Parts: sequence; C-alpha cells; structure tokens
Amino acid sequence: MKFKLLVTISTDNYKMIDQMCKKAILLGAYGIEFTNFLNQGNAKNMDSSNLLSSEQICEFFEQLQATRKKYYKEQLVIDRSGLFGKNQNSRSCHFNCPAGCDMVVITPDNNVYSCLFLAKPGLEIGKLIDGKILLNDYINHDGNLCLAQEMCNNNNAKFVAKVLKKQK
Repeated sequence: MKFKLLVTISTDNYKMIDQMCKKAILLGAYGIEFTNFLNQGNAKNMDSSNLLSSEQICEFFEQLQATRKKYYKEQLVIDRSGLFGKNQNSRSCHFNCPAGCDMVVITPDNNVYSCLFLAKPGLEIGKLIDGKILLNDYINHDGNLCLAQEMCNNNNAKFVAKVLKKQK
C-alpha cells in the first residue's frame, strides 16, 4: 500500500521532526506531511497549550529544513501544510494560503467555503447551484497569512471577516 503519513504538530512533538520521518520510513510511507495543531473540530475543547508560539513555529521550520536535507525525495517526501503560515526563516519561502483564491471547498450540502478548516455555518462564501459555483463573498486575501490559523488559533475573526466581503 502506498501512503503518506499526516502528522499533527503541537507543543508536545514539534522538536521531533527527524524522529517522525524515521518512523514514517519504517512504516513504509512514501511521504510525511506535517500540519499545525488547529483549535477546531475534535481539538476545539483541548487545552490551548498545544498551540505553537511564533518562536516554536520558527524552530519547527529550522528542524524541517535540516531534516529535508537528510532525505532524498525518492526515500521520503517531506511536506508541510499551510497552517504554519509563511516560513520567516527562509527568504525563498513561496508560501501562499490558497483559501478562496486558488482553492474552495464544497460540502455535501453544496455550500462553498474558502478553506476546509473554515467549513462552518456562517462562513459560507457561496453555493454550488446547477453545477456552477456562485460566490456571495469577494475574497480580499493576498495569501500571506493562513485564514484558518488566524480564525482558529489566533482567534482573529475580525481579520477573516475583513477578508471575506459580501458581493454587492
């Protein structure tokens, strides 16, 4: 079976990137993807001490870069999700949150959302009707910040509201 291992990074394990990559190889994974702990879903009621600070995210990126140098892509593909935001340690970081600009999410009830992690009542940006995506909201987002991280971890609903503007 060919699979990619998805690992949630929190304050408990953010210093263990290399160990997790070694374990992924032992399990037979072709790749590993690290995602930042997000204060939503089943984790909503968990202790917020699991959330990485800015300094811890920088340390995660340092470890990620060092670990990527140890493995050939044929050996292990090492990815990270956009939930960490832009890598402030790297001038060559091309991170861009695609929410609502390059990506939308359509749920089974045909609601359209800017991001999988923002698929919640009240955050709809449109509807799928007769096979066409009709947007109610204009997305004013340059992609420099992760919308889900701002909303769920940083409790910055004002930022997300400013980004999602109603069509006129």
